[in-house]
Order: sequence, then structure tokens, then C-alpha cells
Amino acid sequence: MKVYCTHPKCSKPENEISDKEINARNETKICCNDCQMPLILQGHFVAINLLGEGGFGRTFLAKDLDFLEPNFVIKQLRLTHTSGQIFTPQELERRQNLFVREAKTLFTLRHPQIPRLFAFFSLELTDKNGLPQNFFYLVQDYIEGCNLAEELSNKPDKKFSEDEVINILKEILNILTYIHHDEGTHNEHYIHRDIKPENIMRCSRDGKLHLIDFGAVKQVVQGFEPETTSIVLDPRFAPPEQWDKKAVSPASDLYATATTCLCLLTGIRNVRGLLFNSCWRDHVKVRDHRFALVLDSMLKSEQQIRPQSATEVLNALSSTTNPDPAATTENEPNGHLSPPINPDRAKSTIILPQSWFRRFIDWISTLPRSWRSIIRFVIPFVLGIVIAVTFYYLKNVLPPDPTPPLAEDFSRGEQALISPTNLSTPECNKAYAYKEKGMRAFKEGNFKISTELFKQARKQFSSNQTKCEVDPETLIYEHNSQIAQTPANLSLPTIAVVIPIDYNDIALEILRGVAQALDEQRPQFQILIAKENIDNNTSGSQGVATYISQGNIPGDISSFEKSKILGVIGHYTSENTQIAGKTYGAEALGDEKLVLISPTSTGERELYSGNDISSKNLKNLYVFRTASSDKTAAGDLAKYMSQTLHQKDGVILYDPGSPYYSKSLATWFKHEMNDKLDFKLGDHINNCNLIIDIEANDCIKSAIKRQAKVLILFPSRATFKEVKNIIKSNSRSFEKILAGDVLYSKDTLNIREAEGMIIAVSFHVNQAKDAFKERATEIGWLRNMTWRSITSYDATQVFVKALSGNNNRKDLTRREIYDKLNDSRFSAIGAVVDVSFNEYHDRKIVNSVGILVEVKKSDSNSDEYYFDLVPQSQYNNP
Repeated sequence: MKVYCTHPKCSKPENEISDKEINARNETKICCNDCQMPLILQGHFVAINLLGEGGFGRTFLAKDLDFLEPNFVIKQLRLTHTSGQIFTPQELERRQNLFVREAKTLFTLRHPQIPRLFAFFSLELTDKNGLPQNFFYLVQDYIEGCNLAEELSNKPDKKFSEDEVINILKEILNILTYIHHDEGTHNEHYIHRDIKPENIMRCSRDGKLHLIDFGAVKQVVQGFEPETTSIVLDPRFAPPEQWDKKAVSPASDLYATATTCLCLLTGIRNVRGLLFNSCWRDHVKVRDHRFALVLDSMLKSEQQIRPQSATEVLNALSSTTNPDPAATTENEPNGHLSPPINPDRAKSTIILPQSWFRRFIDWISTLPRSWRSIIRFVIPFVLGIVIAVTFYYLKNVLPPDPTPPLAEDFSRGEQALISPTNLSTPECNKAYAYKEKGMRAFKEGNFKISTELFKQARKQFSSNQTKCEVDPETLIYEHNSQIAQTPANLSLPTIAVVIPIDYNDIALEILRGVAQALDEQRPQFQILIAKENIDNNTSGSQGVATYISQGNIPGDISSFEKSKILGVIGHYTSENTQIAGKTYGAEALGDEKLVLISPTSTGERELYSGNDISSKNLKNLYVFRTASSDKTAAGDLAKYMSQTLHQKDGVILYDPGSPYYSKSLATWFKHEMNDKLDFKLGDHINNCNLIIDIEANDCIKSAIKRQAKVLILFPSRATFKEVKNIIKSNSRSFEKILAGDVLYSKDTLNIREAEGMIIAVSFHVNQAKDAFKERATEIGWLRNMTWRSITSYDATQVFVKALSGNNNRKDLTRREIYDKLNDSRFSAIGAVVDVSFNEYHDRKIVNSVGILVEVKKSDSNSDEYYFDLVPQSQYNNP
């Protein structure tokens, strides 16, 4: 493999390393042939080639040796002044402190259109003269594509159209809404500080815009304090306050966004010169007057009289109403209306002009009476002709309506929402080809044909089980097609299943459980699959939940318009479940509140802190859950550590940015060790912060030094990659590894150092009833049935029971579903044990609910691993 040395002064940076060296990288240090700089960073990152250099430092295309594709960038911070002078030790220490602080903040930004920060670390070496050298690195997503400055250069007329710029503005504003924390989307307020066309990338994979290169880190390089001082990062786009080195605010990003829009509209690169020397409207004619006024308001020289949030600008762009005409100001010398300025207020409001219709009516009122009489006769006549022509045009000339926004996020059978697997084999390709044809027929309303095609696809999957995984989506679509063949069944109620599209494996696990619970002979409901982006909690979960709760599904097939949505299964994480649950259980819905059953949320409703148990979390009682809780998992792991391992000294690694899972699991584990066992063990357990690589590594080193015996891993999904590296690097230093259910994953089974790891989960397929295992074997996916499949099966069975005995009533209500589940006597068939709920609507914990599994080799001659059930009747004693 060809790799690139990251030493700034290396004369021959291109190196070659062999697979043998890569496999032995934990035991052997692999260095550059020319300068002896380590080539493998943090044990698994390598630079492939140099992408560029700038004021920030150098950027490399990079690869994680644990993954196949080079889908990362490594950014190396510059270690000298712009003049080339080396930093003094005091300057270097200051920059290191700022770097760590700002990198921590960047790590919290988890938005699909912001490159994720996966790691930040420093490397200290000794040069030829015996002097220490420090290197600082960031590792982020690699966004393949081109930036808007490059797109502008490639435009035939060297400018974007007005509609293109409006769409770009809206997309960037949506990202800024998250960054600026407009709607409580994360824990930190943040300001980009360097918005310009070069820092907006269009991803070639999905066409979406990504905001890159946050200016705060660039300020760190130059030694400025980001929250109190600002520097001019690019004088063409920066707002006046950055020129004056004053504090910045969200309004500063809005100014830079507006100057970016002007650059794209006019093709003029030096927007600052344009604004100082002339009016921007002299260079481009804008059709949308509302858009023009919004830009004007964003370009005000004083921060306090600009819009103060991206949300405010978005609302102004989408508003369909006009304010009181008296609120508008007189025409300015440049000939356009401007919002009134009130220096006393800290927040501005975008005021739009009086409507053209109002001005037209006022003009008519000034005409002589005879003219007004003629106009009263002419206007209806002309209006009738216009309506007739418009109707003809809409019906016969315009193309059919485009696909509604977000229609690609929902499906009953008309499109695939999960990615296909094993496409490298002809047998799988044939199966997916049948599925594709079936979806086409379903979309066209040919349900008999789609049913046969889905059956053919299922048959093809099942007959090639050794080469293809049986696709659960196909089975669900076949179920819906079968129902739709009978017109009377089209009004059967709908259960929505929400899957995390970011994690295909987990989506498949959930859908397997749902599909297996469907009754082909006596169908009681249809299934609507919806996808959510769990990395953007507000827009991902709340947006999907809003559509579902209103029963207003974008792009839904008209044949199913009489089918009412009576329940939801899904929302992967506890945080997403909480966000969605608020929407489904909103008081404004009244009796139309919607039951949500989460099969994968495990966060405790009781949040434990110190010796106190706080008020109930996940308060919404329209949220039911079929998995065991973090408290159960923590108790099982604590008992295993004390009663089987007979150990009391360990180290916990967790993500404090995940309060409803990772932090919850860590705090409950220590609670169980301290308060529930016969002797105090928890005093010997330290917590390590997984978000900060430097602190986590130091924490682990300290634990190893004191000879701690147990490594306890409670990562969030966002910190899974960091934990993989920790397992590879430190597994031999501990007697045992204990873990939370995030590590119940195919990725874990690919880590040979994970052998022997103990993981707390809700169930194991070996516990399941014979009928469940027989059905799974018949379908062809018994070996792929996980605890998430089992809890999803149980959630579906809860709705089966709730809807049974209704005598096909078409007026069944959401409230009636809730009342059935809320009954303390309610019980439904489960895969392992029957499902019943406690007073908080969490699953009642009985024996067999909440178990431990161990990572084991299939056999001594194999490199394949699996999760084996740990006999543990002594642990789970509810």
C-alpha cells in the first residue's frame, strides 16, 4: 500500500508498506524511510496523498486501516507563524490548549451536512538535534465533490441562476440553524466564522451541500481567542465586525452567507469591493423581491439590526403574508425598500413591502367614477379568460407533479428504503431484480402482479441462503401487496415502522422482527416503513414523527388514503425516541395522540446522579418499550464482574454527550456496584471520557498502571470507531472486557481482539420459543436474528394483540389502542416470554429479559466469531 509521510520537511514523503507490516502494526513501529516519522497514526490512520496546503496547515486524503475505502481527511495544523518563524514553547502550549478546547467543541457537531470529526490527537517526536517536536492532527469525513467556487468557474456564464442561489441559501440556513442552536438541536452554540463559496462543498454522492473548514480552528492556529476576538479569515466575505476584531455572533455568519449568495448571483469574486463601491442590485436583476429584501437585511453593517437567527431568515423566505404597509420605510436612495431600523432592540425583524395587489386597488380608487365602472366590467371578463387558459395549461401542457419533498423517506412497497446486500452474487442480483419489478408494479397499483413478483424475490432469497441474506423489506411489501388485492382491505389500519437509515444492519434487524410477526392468513394491519436520520435528532426524528402523527405521508399512494395510522414501531436511540415521543403524545393532538413502541430504546426513565434519582425522564406515557433497560444491563454486568470475575477494579469508557444511553449506562453501573451489592466495589472504578482521545488514552494508561483488571465499554453509536481502536490496542492489558449493547454488532465480530467480550443485551435467539425459531428457519434468517429482531417482533405482536377482536371495525381510534396497552392486564405473545408493561410503559422485567452474551469463535480453525448466550440465571433476579 502506498502511504504519505505527514512530516512537513520530509524530502521523500511517498512510502510503501506491506500487508504483513499492517497486520503487525500493533507490535512494530512503521516509519518513513526518509525521516523516520511514524506512518500509521493512532494505530489505524494513514495518509494516502497530500490534498493541499493553506493557512490552517496541510490536508491529506486518508484511510482508516480498519475500513476499505479512503473516506477520511487528516488535517495537520501548521506549527509556525505565517512568516515561517517557529513558535516559542509558550506559544506552542497556548495553541495546544486552544486546539484541544476547540476540537472538543467541533466533536459535538453531529449533522449530516457537516463533516464529522472522528479524532483529534497530538504526536510528540524528538528531532535530529534532540529537541521535541509536536504535531497536531484532526481526522474528519472526506466529502468527495467540488465546492461552489469551482462550480461557479465551470458555469457557462460564470454565475448561478436566482433559483439556484435561493435553494443554496435555504440549504445553508438549515445547517446554520443546527450550528447556531436555534432550536435546541445540541448542547453548544457555535459560529462558523468563515462562510464562503470555497467552504461549501457539493457532495458528488447525494448532491447535498456540506459546510466545511470551521474558522475557529484557523483562529487557534494564529493564537486568537475564538469567543472574544475575531479575525478576518477571507476579507471578500467577512462582516465588518471581523474587520474590526470585535466579537462575532450568529448574525456574522448570516452576513457571510449573504455575501456568498451575491458572489454566486453576480459572478463577482470580490464582494466586499462590490458592496463598498456600488449597490449590488446594479449588477444583477432579482425577480423575487422577497429574496432581495432578505439579502438586504442580512447585509446590514451593524450586527444588531440584521436578522439574529437563521430560523428568522428561513421564515421570511417562506412567509406568504405581508406585514402592515404602514410598517415599511420610505424608499432609500438606491431605490429599494429597507426594513425599519430600531437601534434599541437587540433582535431585528425582516419587513417586506406592501403587496402589488394592495397598491393596484389603491390606484383604482384614485380614478374617475366612469373609468372605475368600465374596469368593474372588464376585470371579471379578463379574469374569466385567464382562468380558462390557466386551467387548460395546467391540465394539458404542464408535466405531471414532481415527487413531493421527503416522499423518498416513506414506502409501503413502491421503493426500497434499505440498501441491498450481497450484490456481488448473481443469485442475489436476480432476487433484487424481482423486488425492483415488484416495487414498480406496486407503485402503479398493479397489486396482483406485485404480489407475485415479491413472492418470486422471496423464493430466490430463500433458495440461496448461503449466498444471500433474506430481505425483510421484500416480505413486508409482499404482505402489503397481498392486502391491497382486496379493495375492502385497503382501509385496514397502518402501523408505521421507523428505521435508522444511517445504519443499514440495524434497520435490517428491526425489519426482520416486524416481518416475522406478520400474519399472512389473517392480516390486521398494513406496514408503512419510514426512515430517519438519527445523526440529526430534530429534523430526523421530529420531522418524520410530525408527518406520521398527522397521517399526512408525502408521496403516499392514493389507494391507501383511507388507511389510518394507529401506531408506530421504532425510533432507534433513546434520544430519538424521546424527541419523537413528544410529537406523538403532544397535547394538541387530543385523542389523536399516537402510541409509539420502541424496540431498541433502553435509556432509563429514572436518571441516576450520585445518590439521587431524578424525576422521570421520557415522561410521555404514549411511549412503550419492549427492550430491557440500561438499569437491567448495568445490574447484570455488575453481578458478572463481582460474582464471576471476583473483581472490583476497572475502568469505564463512556460518551458524556449521550445522556440517555452511554452516560445512563455508566452511572447505573456504578450505582449497582456501590449500592446493590454486599460490598463497595465502585470506589475502584474510574470514568474515562470517550469524546476526547487524549484524555481517554491517558485514563486507560493510568488504569493499566494501577493494574485494573476489567475494561468496561459503554460507547454511544457516535463513538463506536474510537472504541474499536481501544479494543485492538488494549485488550491484552485487561483480564476481561464488559460492554453495552451498542457493541452487539457485526463490526465487533470483525475484531479478533474482541474475543471473550461480555455484552449485556435484552435477548438471545437461543432463548426463543420453538415456534419462533421454526418460523425463522422456514424464512431463512434464523442465524441473523438478533436481540433487536426479537424486541421488534415483540413490538409488532403487541399491535397484533391490540388490534385483535375489533371485528374489522373501520372506526377504531388511536385512543382505543392506547387504552388497551395501558390496561395493567394487557399481555401479548413474545418471542421469548410474553410482553407486559409496568406503570411507566416499560417492559416488565422477568427472568429471561436482560441477558449476557459472549463473543466466541465459531471453531478453533475459523476466523469467524458469533455471540453466544452466557448462562446467567444467577445474575438476572428481578
